[in-house]
Amino acid sequence: MTKEYKKIKAILGPTNTGKTYLSIRTMLSYQSGMIGFPLRLLAREVYDQLANEIGFSFVALITGEEKIIPKNPKFYICTVEAMPLDIEVDFLAIDEVQLASDPERGHIYTDRLLYSRGNLETIFLGSLTIKKLILSIIPDIEIVTRPRLSKLTYSGSKKISKLPKRTAIVAFSINRVYEIADFIRQQNGGAAVVLGALSPRTRNAQVEIYQSGGADYLVATDAIGMGLNMDIDHVMFDSLKKYDGKKYRPLFPIEIAQIAGRAGRYKNDGTFSISSNLDPLEPEIINNIENHRFEYNKSIKWRNSDLDFSSLNNLLASLSLAPPSKIYSLNKRCEDAFFLEYISGANIISHQSLSYEKIKLLWEICQMPDYRKNGIENHSAIIAKVYNDLTGSKEYIDDAWLEKEVKYASNIDGDIDSLSNKISYIRTCNYITNKKNWIKDPVYWQELTRKIEDKPSDALHNKQTNRFIDRHASVLINTSKNQNLSNIKLDSNNQIMINGELFGNINGLKFINITNKIGLNENKSAKSALNKIIKLELEKITKNILSSEKDDFILDNNNHVIWNSCPVAEIKKGSNILSPNIRLIKDTFLSANNTEKIFKKISTWLEEYISDTLSDLIKLDRNNSLKGYLSGLKYTMKNNLGIIDRNKISIKITDLNKDEKMIFRSYGIYIGETYIYIKKLLKPEPTRLKNILHNLYFESIINYDLGSLYGKSSSKYNPKISEEIYNMIGYKICDPFVIRIDIFERLSNNIRDAMNSQEFSSNKSFTITPKMLTLVGCTRADFEKILKSIGYTLNKKNKTNYDPTWIKKRIINLDKIDKKIDKKNLNPFSILSSMNNASN
Repeated sequence: MTKEYKKIKAILGPTNTGKTYLSIRTMLSYQSGMIGFPLRLLAREVYDQLANEIGFSFVALITGEEKIIPKNPKFYICTVEAMPLDIEVDFLAIDEVQLASDPERGHIYTDRLLYSRGNLETIFLGSLTIKKLILSIIPDIEIVTRPRLSKLTYSGSKKISKLPKRTAIVAFSINRVYEIADFIRQQNGGAAVVLGALSPRTRNAQVEIYQSGGADYLVATDAIGMGLNMDIDHVMFDSLKKYDGKKYRPLFPIEIAQIAGRAGRYKNDGTFSISSNLDPLEPEIINNIENHRFEYNKSIKWRNSDLDFSSLNNLLASLSLAPPSKIYSLNKRCEDAFFLEYISGANIISHQSLSYEKIKLLWEICQMPDYRKNGIENHSAIIAKVYNDLTGSKEYIDDAWLEKEVKYASNIDGDIDSLSNKISYIRTCNYITNKKNWIKDPVYWQELTRKIEDKPSDALHNKQTNRFIDRHASVLINTSKNQNLSNIKLDSNNQIMINGELFGNINGLKFINITNKIGLNENKSAKSALNKIIKLELEKITKNILSSEKDDFILDNNNHVIWNSCPVAEIKKGSNILSPNIRLIKDTFLSANNTEKIFKKISTWLEEYISDTLSDLIKLDRNNSLKGYLSGLKYTMKNNLGIIDRNKISIKITDLNKDEKMIFRSYGIYIGETYIYIKKLLKPEPTRLKNILHNLYFESIINYDLGSLYGKSSSKYNPKISEEIYNMIGYKICDPFVIRIDIFERLSNNIRDAMNSQEFSSNKSFTITPKMLTLVGCTRADFEKILKSIGYTLNKKNKTNYDPTWIKKRIINLDKIDKKIDKKNLNPFSILSSMNNASN
């Protein structure tokens, strides 16, 4: 007795009618259901949405390459070919049933139309072109037609460079897809790429880039024509011909409509166009596409499903049986039959003792898709390998062979083509591991191949993104076109952010461009847009600099003028030590007018800073009325930056009269026993500035940091620092210490006072006092070394019980010795006598 089914319905109409959505919601109203989709990618998309909505434990995914089946699923999302027809469900639907007329897959859809039913309701979804044929084979079916939710309009011929945003460009070869994507990257910042051969993971990642606005364009094959839902406003055809497996042929109007219909989703209107390189579309075709009027399909493909497995010849003959009715046409172009025919004529399997079960098994293996597209011979070799393993002594596919295939696919080195090839390898492995009884440990291999597929998929996505998408260029071009300057931000670190993308940072008056690393310079439009944005930001910075107070600038130890934590200028050697030149640290983005204004601002600030910091020295330098000795001392004081070692000048201070000394002291100059110096210039900041000016003017290369020394009364002596540098910053070398010259003068005064005291005045000696140690800030042992280094020695004639006393070391005057020697009575004793008389 034939089983009766309650409802059989066909919901027919053009794209964007909500047919698929309606069928999914209808399925969820039942206790169980199954939907067959035309593409693995589409099945995976629906599975992910549904599982996230109702829970992963209720939904199964079954495709040729992937099976995710929980313990007790209620709903099955499948590809049409992989639908488990032995499972009964309340609801069953088949999507895109007009594919029953497809020359390659049509017989599968015809078989589902004839024999696949839900216990309570069955829905067939598709184009109106299949209406008459469905009524012919299922006379009592309910036909429901649905209008398109939005309008689809033809917009003529267009150049790729002139396409609006949210456009999908459709090409019919992978190489052409890549060419277009490269071109769009250069023109508009990039495009996402979707191909039918992509894994779901790669495809989803690329779609997400497009959907999220990371790319404004999508370049794809006709894979997008089968229900992949994206926010596309416009579809452009790069070609109106496709390769159908045997030859290039023109697209049928219904095929154009199917793909063009991806534009305008839900109630948003869409448009479509063709490349400006193509001949114009016929007005009749345009009208039919816009109004969804097409010829009905004349026949649907059929192939005998009651096969004879008694022999290979009988199997091939049963596959070629004529259809039972004129509404069917024999499907002669199926890959599985080609492979079976090739294997039956080739010596790659044992033809002896081919039992019924073995022939049936061989036929099942022949239905394995040729994902690698390496030709009939190569794929037939894989079929033979699988067959020979399954019919061999182990009765399972060889693990070592499978491991080798998986290992090759897991290597993510290589370019886009190489990674695409590796994905095709892992797709073959996925298919094999998901077949019942082909693998010894199917759970292990299924988990492994699924995990391995992710590696080349992620690598391919990254390669495609890096090659075809320049997010920076896209953001720049859009910002420039829309003149939306509110999206431009300069953060606290002076980084230029546009729509959340970092383009570089403005370091003072100079733009540091990180986008050079990602090829922004290839895109002239994007580069021009970025240049405008930088110039705009530098205008703002110029205004801020010109309105800055003097405390907003700093001269650092690297000769840089710092503003807002960034170097804006560099000081260079000038005409004299107190007047350095400046050079702005900028690039060509700063206008000539702003350059002049900033240069003047910083020059004025630098002059005031030096004047304020070295005020007494600057006042002295500017007094041009000084004459004679004072003029010479002024010149020496200037070139030595406020410090003169009296032992190294020819001018004697004793030659100055009282008034001249008073004039000198009015500039804060202290005249000591050893040094003449401006006391204010011994403070840390003047000392630091003097060091900078000295090194700049005399072009000294300093490889050590003196910053820790500035302002200290004393410090450990560093032999790597020259006496000239120590003197310039105000320190006297008293090995193993250096002592600031004002402290050294006070120490000299203390020693002189001690030597002139009543106790020691007779022999001009002194003892070390706590006051002396405190002044220098060192131990007694170190102080004794200091005394020795500055010309003192222990008084060996001290016969008392007091502390050891110190005296000035004898200094031999060789000129006096030479004059005193009695050359007529020359002997050692006369020479010694002369030395004693000549010593201090």
